[in-house]
Amino acid sequence: MLDPTFPLAPISNIVASILVLLTLVTSSYRGPYDRGIVMLKGWVMIGLFKMSIQTIVWRNSYEIILPVFCDISSHLEIGLAVGLPACSLVMTRRLWIILDGEVSPHKSVLHGTAFVDYFLGFGVPIMHMTLYYVVQTGRFQVFESYGCGACPYRSGVTILLLTIWPLILPMVSISLYCWRIALCLYRYWHVIHRTESGRRDWDRVRYTRLLAISLIDIFLSLPVGIILFISNNFFGPHYPFWPGWDVIHNTWEPASTPASTWQGQITDRFVLYWNEWVLVVYAVAIFALFGFAPDAMNRYRAMYHSASSCLRGPRRRGTSLSNTKTSTSTSDAEIGSICRPFPSVKGHQMREDCLTLDTVDGPWGGLLSVSVDIFAGHSAPEGEFTAHKPRASKH
Repeated sequence: MLDPTFPLAPISNIVASILVLLTLVTSSYRGPYDRGIVMLKGWVMIGLFKMSIQTIVWRNSYEIILPVFCDISSHLEIGLAVGLPACSLVMTRRLWIILDGEVSPHKSVLHGTAFVDYFLGFGVPIMHMTLYYVVQTGRFQVFESYGCGACPYRSGVTILLLTIWPLILPMVSISLYCWRIALCLYRYWHVIHRTESGRRDWDRVRYTRLLAISLIDIFLSLPVGIILFISNNFFGPHYPFWPGWDVIHNTWEPASTPASTWQGQITDRFVLYWNEWVLVVYAVAIFALFGFAPDAMNRYRAMYHSASSCLRGPRRRGTSLSNTKTSTSTSDAEIGSICRPFPSVKGHQMREDCLTLDTVDGPWGGLLSVSVDIFAGHSAPEGEFTAHKPRASKH
C-alpha cells in the first residue's frame, strides 16, 4: 500500500534529530543539575534516528530484511517506552532536591544520588529490555510503511513486567515532585537565591524550563498510556495470566504485517502513528525550551563569527593588536579587554599594560578576576611590581 505522506515522516525525524543535537552541543551543563535532560535528549535522538531509518527502508514494504537492525530496534522500542518517563523523574527529583536545599557536599551522598539518577535513566530501560525476553513471542515483527516493532505476548505477566511501568514513573513524578516544584517556583522563587547563593537570576528560568519539559513528557505519555492500558486489558478477548514458557516461545520466527491489516485495527493504527511522530513533538519542545536560551544564542553567534573568520581568511601580518578585538562570549565565560603596551621613557614606566580576565563564571557564579601589570621597555623598579589578589565577581 502506497503511503501518500512519504517522505514527510523520515524528513521530520531527521530534522528533529538535528534540532536535538543542536541543543546538546550549544547548552552549558552543570553536572548533576542536567543529568536528566541530557539523558532525555539522548533517548530522543536514538528514537529519532531509529525511526528515520525504518520509515525509509520499509517504505511500502514489509519484507523481513536487516534482521540485526530489527533486533536492536524492537528492543529500543521497549526501552524508550520507559526511558523517557524515567528521565523526567530524574529531572523532577533533582529539581526538588535543589529547591528543598537538600544538596549535601559529602561524597558518599553525591555518589549515591548519581547512582540513582543513572539507574533511572539507563538501568531501568535496560532492565525493561531484558525482562521483555520473558514474554517475547517472536524475534520481531515488521509493519509495512513503519518498520520493526516488538511482539510481546498478551498476558497478565506482560502487564506486570512491561505495561505498568511507563504509567508508574509519571505518576511518581506528579505525586512526589511536580506539584511541590510548581508551588515552590510560583510562591517562593527566592528560595533559589537562598539555597544556591552566587547563582544568577536566570537559573530560575532554567529550572522552570526543566520542569516544563518534564511536564510535557508526563502529559504526553501518561494519558496515552492509561488509554492504551485500559483498551488493551479491559476491552477485547480474554487472555491468561501466564500461558506457560513453551506457549510463549513456541514460535521464534519474525512476523510481517501489511499496512492494510494494521490500519484496519484502531488501536494498532493509533500506536504506530503515535510512535512515528511523538518523538518529533519531544524534539520540537526541547528545542523551543533550550534552543533559544541565552547560552545557546551566544554559542550560535560564536559559531557564526568563527565560520565568518574562516571564510574571510587569516588577517594580514602586522595588524595592530589594538585594532583586534578578541571576544569569547558564552553564558559561563566573559573575557575582558587587552590593552596595548605603551613604550617607556628613560627606564620609567609611562603607562601600565593591563590584561584582565574580567569574569570567569562557572557553576558557582563569578569565580575570580585577575589583573596583571606588564612593564614595557626596561624592567620595573624593584618593589613596583605587585601581584593583585583575586577579587570575587559581583555578578
